[in-house]
Parts: sequence; structure tokens; C-alpha cells
Amino acid sequence: MEGIAHMSTLPSNIAGIAAARTPQRGPIREAQKELTRRRLMDAGLEIFTEKGFDAATVEEITERANAGRTTFYTHFTSKSDIAIAIAVAETVELNASVSALGRTDPFDPASLHQWLLALETQFREDAMLVTLVMLHTEVAQEFLHVQEATARNALDGWLAAGFTPKITDPLEQIRLLLLLVNRWMYLYVTQSLPIPTGSREGLLLFVQTHLTAVFARPA
Repeated sequence: MEGIAHMSTLPSNIAGIAAARTPQRGPIREAQKELTRRRLMDAGLEIFTEKGFDAATVEEITERANAGRTTFYTHFTSKSDIAIAIAVAETVELNASVSALGRTDPFDPASLHQWLLALETQFREDAMLVTLVMLHTEVAQEFLHVQEATARNALDGWLAAGFTPKITDPLEQIRLLLLLVNRWMYLYVTQSLPIPTGSREGLLLFVQTHLTAVFARPA
């Protein structure tokens, strides 16, 4: 009877051993899904860069990513949806360059000038992303949340350096300033329009005048 009883436990024991030896597929599957999503986003950025947002199609993106339409719609609901995902994921360096304003001295034109030059370079390198953000309403709305954080980072930088606000809502003023600078960069750098004589100098003067009206020097 003991032998029979022992044999009756074999199926559950075997099942337990098999389960222990079977690799956990959850994390692997999630990693594969993330790789597929990343591949679609990379393909989307390439197609948007080559053809522009309006002319690009989901079919071209899936073909470039070597994926099917079903796979695309597993990860994204539309062309706009993948554009938003690309803009948010790929603008880390751009936002870092923008928020680096908070490491400048608002009272030092040379410091602000260096920031503007670095920002101009970044906008030129990220021309497609900037165009995507500026021209596509849904992407722009999503990007506003990112810009809010960028303005906050700049403000935190000045506060940490000892600059004190002269006004009650410095964050809003910084956000508006960055919005204007971004618009200038879009028009004259991303779109490669001729920069009017004195426009760079005027932008620099505007930035400094605006910031010195918002902040007082460290004590």
C-alpha cells in the first residue's frame, strides 16, 4: 500500500519538477514586446524624417520595421500615437539642452550666448523631431507636459545657485520664455529660414532682459 500511495504522488511531483525547470516566459515576453515597440518607433522616425509626417503611412513603417499591421496596432492606435511616443522618447537630449538654461548666469550675456549656441546645434540635429512637435497638434499637446518639466528643471537650477525670484510665479515666465526661444529655433534653425540681421543678438537681449526681470542676483 505504501508503494501504491507513493506512486499516486508521482504525477504531482513530476508536475512540480517540470514547472521548476520551465523558464518563466513573462519577463522574456515583455522584453520582446519592448524590442518590437522600439523597432517600430525607430522605423517611424526614419520614415517621418524621409517623407514628413503627413506623407508617411503605417504600411511604410511596418515594412521598414519588418512587422505586420497587427503587430503595429498591438503597440499603437494610430500614426499620431506612434508620433507622440517617438517625440516623448527621443527628445531627452533636446530637453536637457533647453533646461541647461538653468545652469547659466542670467546676468552674464556670454553665459546665455553659449547656451543659445548649444541649443541651436541641438535643434539642427533634431530637426525632424522639432518639426513633428511644432506642426502636429496631438504631439504638441503631449509635448507641453514635457516642456513644463523642462521649465521646472531650469528654475530649480537657478534657485540652487542662489538666484531669488522677484515675482510670484517665475515658473510661468520661464515657460513662456522657453516657448518663444523654441519657436525662434524652429523657424530659423529647423526650417532653415534666413536669419534676419540682428535677430540672434535680439534674441539674446530678450532672454537676458526677461531673466533679469524675473531673478535677483545671489546675495
